[in-house]
Amino acid sequence: MGTFNPGGLNAPPKSIVNQFSSGGVIGAGIADANGAKQVLSGALTAATYKELLAISGSGVLEMAYAKAMDATSRTVGLKIIIDGTTVFDAVSGTTTTADTCVLAVGNRGYFAAGINSYLTRGAVPFNSSLSIQAKSSLSETDKVAVGYAYRLT
Repeated sequence: MGTFNPGGLNAPPKSIVNQFSSGGVIGAGIADANGAKQVLSGALTAATYKELLAISGSGVLEMAYAKAMDATSRTVGLKIIIDGTTVFDAVSGTTTTADTCVLAVGNRGYFAAGINSYLTRGAVPFNSSLSIQAKSSLSETDKVAVGYAYRLT
């Protein structure tokens, strides 16, 4: 189970803290999936999280984001639960731009002058389970997408 260093880098996090974790902000656009598997939300009920990925077992989460698919005014929420602990739960500020995101795992980089963005991978371990959930401030269908990349161990 990868416990050679309990409490170290291979230990599941108790929280993920980054620019987005306090909520109220939205990142620049992610026009493509940047190597992540990207899935549409399906039908969402306003302000209610919906699970879009559930894994039982151990692994490493390398990338996770939620993004708006069009320019409708909304907020986007992303929740990550690792081994039964909510480690990330943030809701964006209002966005009116397609492809803007809440980024939980990974980092944004740019090829040139703030354009052509890409995401790098992180390494967030989980021992027994991973759940990624998304929500919108609106009741809508397929207007929010979640991107993720992981490996099982």
